[in-house]
Formats: sequence, structure tokens, C-alpha cells
Amino acid sequence: MFAHSSCIRDIVIVAYAASALATVVLSGILWSYVRAGILQGGMPVRESGMVWIYVPSLALHSFVFGLKVYRFTMSPNYLQRNTFLWRFLKE
Repeated sequence: MFAHSSCIRDIVIVAYAASALATVVLSGILWSYVRAGILQGGMPVRESGMVWIYVPSLALHSFVFGLKVYRFTMSPNYLQRNTFLWRFLKE
């Protein structure tokens, strides 16, 4: 998506690595809840803390989506050739 900007690519790679690391750490912390759910027959335990496993991925997707929107809005010809929605869906 950012072929011409190595700085942005590096930032996205670091964000992805941080998200993966945070997911692994949170999974390790919450493993007792996951294991209890597995031992009960596959039904997950209704623990409000389990939602934290998904937060790093949500943050990563929101960050990359923001970069994508920024790229389209800063493009000098996005209003001239196609509508914003068409270019967004095309990508």
C-alpha cells in the first residue's frame, strides 16, 4: 500500500509486531480463562477480561485504516479521476 514510503512501511511493520507481541502476552495472561473454557466442553467462560485479547488487533486495523484514508485524502488527484468511495473500494 505504501510502496514509495519506506518510513511508513517501517512504522506499519513495527505496529504489526507490537500487536502480535501484545496479543501473545495477553493470551498468556488470560490463558487460565481460555483453558477453563476448553475444559468445560468448548464453551468460553463469560469473562469480561477476555475481550482484551482482541484489542491489539483492533488497534492495528484502526491504525492501518487511518493510514489508508490519509493516503487517499492526500493524493492530489483523488477528486479529479474517481470518487473517494470508488477508489477506496478498488483498493
